[in-house]
Amino acid sequence: MTRRTVRTALVLVVALGLGPWLGGAQLPIAQDRGSTGLGLALRRLGVTARVLYVTAHPDDEHNGVLVRLRRGLGLRTALLTLTRGEGGQNAIGPELGDALGVLRTEELAAVHRWDGAEQFFGRAYEFGYSFSVEESLSRWGREETLGDVVRVIRAFRPDVILTLPLEAKGGGMHHQAAALLARDAFRVAADPGRFPEHLAAGLPPWQARKIYQGGTGGFAEPLTGTPLVVKTGRLDPLLGLSWQAMGTLARASHRCQGASQLLAPPNAGEGRYALVDSEPPVATAEADLLDGVDASLLGLLHFAESEPTRAALAGDLDALQQAFDAARTAFDPEVPSRALPGLAAALAQLRRLRERAASGAFGQAGRFDLLSRLQDQEQALLAALPLAQGLELEALADDAEVVPGQTLTVTVSVANQGPAALTVENLILSVPNGWSSRATSAAPAEVAPGATARLAFTVTVSPDARPSGPYWRRVEAGDRYLLDRPEEESLPWSPPPVLARLRYAVAGTSAQFEIPAGVRFEGRLVGGERW
Repeated sequence: MTRRTVRTALVLVVALGLGPWLGGAQLPIAQDRGSTGLGLALRRLGVTARVLYVTAHPDDEHNGVLVRLRRGLGLRTALLTLTRGEGGQNAIGPELGDALGVLRTEELAAVHRWDGAEQFFGRAYEFGYSFSVEESLSRWGREETLGDVVRVIRAFRPDVILTLPLEAKGGGMHHQAAALLARDAFRVAADPGRFPEHLAAGLPPWQARKIYQGGTGGFAEPLTGTPLVVKTGRLDPLLGLSWQAMGTLARASHRCQGASQLLAPPNAGEGRYALVDSEPPVATAEADLLDGVDASLLGLLHFAESEPTRAALAGDLDALQQAFDAARTAFDPEVPSRALPGLAAALAQLRRLRERAASGAFGQAGRFDLLSRLQDQEQALLAALPLAQGLELEALADDAEVVPGQTLTVTVSVANQGPAALTVENLILSVPNGWSSRATSAAPAEVAPGATARLAFTVTVSPDARPSGPYWRRVEAGDRYLLDRPEEESLPWSPPPVLARLRYAVAGTSAQFEIPAGVRFEGRLVGGERW
């Protein structure tokens, strides 16, 4: 009998602040650990802008630019790839078609370990080389694919959108089609009369500030209009290499596409863009993609409803910025724990501000977006705190391939590498409805410096658990995917079913983070198998 498997051992991630779980077996890179990881997390504090990159295929993105935006400047960045690259060739194995799309989905997860971007996908199927924009849009479904882009814009709510050249012929007409859809979605996303089902799903309209074309990852293309050059060859002292060099390390993960494995030379690298549209119109020449975008905490003032509420919010944001500055000032790469008091104080202050915003203290009109941007700041703090504490969390299952109704053991380890004792407030294993999870003993109340505490959980898989696999399937005789689980639309993979969740106290403030379960084979940490 064929063994049906349920994905229980997916990934091990130490809390690194790289955004939502991407769905692959991606171990953290060195730059995201220790003091370097803490320094990068601190860059995100007080930075509130977002950038969305819209492309047609995996590898269309300019990874050096993504590294600059996310790791260099601390912006929240995301990549929307309309297809999963199913129509291409495979330089490393036999997978083609749907299987190649799965492989390239995982390769993008590996790419984002380096460039730090979040990943979204559309529902278009790459049917092969296209010689016509009209053919691409017809086979994908123009209105349906436009809706995919609009939905991600309304969910992610970027200030700046980047896309491919509108007139370039390189890579086939999928590129132009993706750029055209992104251009149209820039305005459509702000129209409440278009795609009203998004509003019903809790995604209100959104008007981004600007959209640019250009910046293709694999080749240079001519652009209409005055180019804006984004230099990516600058050495980043925290990363230890330039943004472009880290971008080439990211790009090297596009293995099935034969991506170069050579590091970019010093001082080399740029992305060229041209403005396509803006709201309000850009009146002067620009020097940077973020010109006219207030990425600071005070940039959140435009979400306040009136002058009195803006004045009140300005005071709170200024106080929060001072707390962030104090945490950064205390940062010592030799003693990362010195940043703990400032980070904990900033977290407590931020939570008070979020409560005020949730209560409507700054008005109702912009409350959704104000809370969302403050949530970004809380996530940055929650990523920084474990790194300052020297805290690592690990969840290991004793079986990577389980069947419905099976019982297995998941052991959660809490390692405290900091100089002070760690107070454990709660440690649980979260599992799906129909599954059960029971700790075999009480959670430790405290973890001493230099110690590791372990807690085993007995997990029973639901008899009705679904086998693991893609949540999307291709329309018969079509070039678009249907979704078996519509609530997971745009995600790279279904969320992991087994999560370890730790709540701990640090410097008088409660914090938490979670990781999916993983497995070890022959002493090596692995996960992410797709059955």
